[in-house]
Amino acid sequence: MPAATLRRGTPNQSGATAPAPQGGQAAAAPSIPFVVASRNSSRFSFGLNTVALGASVIPQSPVAIPAVGYLKYIDLEVTLAGAGGTTPAFTADAPFNALASVELRNASGNDLIVPMTGYQLFLVNKYGCQDLDAPFSDPRGDQQFANTAPSAHFFIRVPCEVSPADAFASIPALASNRSYQLVISYNTIAAIETGAPTINMTVQGVAWFWTEPISQTKAQTTQQTAPPFLGSLNLWQLEPQPLTPGDKYIKSNNVGNVLRTLIFVLRNVSGVREDADWPAVSELYLDNDPMFYLTNTQWLSWMSRIYGLNAGAAKDVVRGLDTGVYVIPFFALAEGQAIANARRSQYLPTLDASQLQLRGTSWGAGASTLEILTNSVVPVSPGGGSSSQALYALR
Repeated sequence: MPAATLRRGTPNQSGATAPAPQGGQAAAAPSIPFVVASRNSSRFSFGLNTVALGASVIPQSPVAIPAVGYLKYIDLEVTLAGAGGTTPAFTADAPFNALASVELRNASGNDLIVPMTGYQLFLVNKYGCQDLDAPFSDPRGDQQFANTAPSAHFFIRVPCEVSPADAFASIPALASNRSYQLVISYNTIAAIETGAPTINMTVQGVAWFWTEPISQTKAQTTQQTAPPFLGSLNLWQLEPQPLTPGDKYIKSNNVGNVLRTLIFVLRNVSGVREDADWPAVSELYLDNDPMFYLTNTQWLSWMSRIYGLNAGAAKDVVRGLDTGVYVIPFFALAEGQAIANARRSQYLPTLDASQLQLRGTSWGAGASTLEILTNSVVPVSPGGGSSSQALYALR
């Protein structure tokens, strides 16, 4: 937890308070915080050539993200120009699944965002709320969103930082020889639409970032030149767990860090998202201790209120819930609402040996795969301090 606040003094980078000077010594002026000294900026990052989709997934060459500053997110603009076909219609995960795979790697080749489909990235945007509050985090609510088959147009973000209010976990993209890489693949026509239209697909990327401030203003006031707790990471991991009917405990292996969000997606043997086989009662356990007891209706109600969604509306539309998708947003528990700058006090710390399980009582006959999208944070504190400083410094 943050250091206790003293009665007099000035705040330091980690949120603690420095003692007041003694013997009449003048107090040093506090440094200007990074998010005040820096500018929120954007820059064109890349444009992939227009490609005619076909019967096979089309991998694109890895894209090196240019050195710009401290990355907040990469905004992807995806355009599908379709024509012809026999009554073309989008499949359930479309148009977002036009991106067959999206992956973000650091300069060492380690994943910050593991390979996931465009639909899974859509869920990361909508339910992760790392730059926009719900329900505005839903890409379907964008004024530029269009999905009239066989064409579509949408924006979707590859998140880097956790909290825009303090730039927590924004990542340094400062050296051209230490570039982050974005790896994208285009999907098949059949995966995106029925009716066999022709589709040309284009993707462009714009990097949004914090600029690097100078260390001192012309008025000789010092400025923080890097985000607080630099080196903290925001990770998204994915594990598809096989399911069989009945009362089952599904164990998640993505533990060892501090959990921010869990997104569960149920699919049948054909890979289609579905609700019918979701259990009537679900429980989340950590090391055999029960954390949540949620009936199916209670879980849907809880999500609709936290995210400002309409539980009574049709699913898979703007301001609606999504078929087969259930979320546990630890980041939203303190405020009771899904906001980007929520306090981090209810994140869930786990160990490598932790046993995290979702129990379903009981899974239906059609249940085949449970996808688990895990958003976790790896916090660090400057000078070797406790990593809890980084977690609980916001507000």
